Amino acid sequence: MREFIKNEKVLALVRKAMENKCITYEEINDGLKDDFPVDKIEQLITGMMDQGILMQKQKKQKLKKQKNQLLKKQLRKKKKRNWKKKILMKIVLMTSKMKI
Repeated sequence: MREFIKNEKVLALVRKAMENKCITYEEINDGLKDDFPVDKIEQLITGMMDQGILMQKQKKQKLKKQKNQLLKKQLRKKKKRNWKKKILMKIVLMTSKMKI
């Protein structure tokens, strides 16, 4: 792990990860993919995990955004169904009044 900390980019990533107690694979790859071979990045990830830093597949914000988008989509579907029900109810009421 010490050999990596000599690099400014790695040091910044490690500091950020230690502050947050976690880091995403995406953040590591985006920060280091041009400067380090894959095997070195894997060694860095292992070293971070040994230091108690959690590795996450996605950022919490990204997960939150995806969840919000899904909820909005479900809400739109529900509103659409409710709208259809209201129209059907009006049609039923209108036709029932016409028969009388």
